[in-house]
Parts: sequence; structure tokens; C-alpha cells
Amino acid sequence: ARRGLPFAGPPCHPFNPLAALRMCTAVADDAARRRLLLAFTCATWERGENLMDDATLVRLADEAGQDGTALLAAARTPAVKQALADATARAATDGVFGVPTFRVDGDEELFWGADRIDALLWRVQGNRIDEEVLREFVGRAPLAQRRR
Repeated sequence: ARRGLPFAGPPCHPFNPLAALRMCTAVADDAARRRLLLAFTCATWERGENLMDDATLVRLADEAGQDGTALLAAARTPAVKQALADATARAATDGVFGVPTFRVDGDEELFWGADRIDALLWRVQGNRIDEEVLREFVGRAPLAQRRR
């Protein structure tokens, strides 16, 4: 609302995005994958469309310039399923624990959640916290401890 963006949300929540994720994984070209991901994201969060419905996925993929029927078939292959499983495992190893998660230019710092977009934009503009001040703060001895 603050940014004036439309919001409808998915028809059910939580929902299973596995087919949509596999379809995105099946797209080799980064720019085409981003277009498909944006189409899926806008459809579900802005217009309330159901990403668990195959016909909806095919239509959205077609609208994003893909062959939706072929892409849905590719998403069901063992190779694509394994590629998504591998990507998910790499993300977990890298510290990703939710969506959306952003990493700037391979930096170790992760920005997680739509409510952190302002902090992400601040960072993308070249701003950084003072790492020395942060290290000093984190290294301070505790003055109180919670009883267990």
C-alpha cells in the first residue's frame, strides 16, 4: 500500500509453488527466466491467480514469451526436478531461508523479506554500515542474561 502496488494475494495460502518453480528452473536463459518469474509473481500476488493450476501456468508462460505447454512438460522431467532440488540445497547452504532473499554482488550480506526492500535499495546505492563499529558492538560483553 505504501508503494501504491496492487495486492490481491493467492487464492489460498500457503500454496504449493513447485510446478512454477520447476518451470522457472527449466528456462535456461536468465532474462527469459526473470520474465517468467515476474509473470508468475505478479499473477499470484497482484491479481490473485492460482499458481497450482496447470492451465494458469501454461497461459502465464505463454504470455511471458515461452511455450507454456512444453515448459510444463519439461518441468516434470527428472533432470529439471533434480536441478531445482540442487538449487534449493545450494540456497540453504548459502544461508537463504525465505523468499524473497537478495544478495548484492556476491556479498555475504543477505536481505530477506519484502519489508527489507528499502534496506536493499539503500545498499544497492552503495551505502554500507560501518563494519568496524558493528564488530565492536557485537563483541561487547553482555550485562544481563535471561534466566532459563
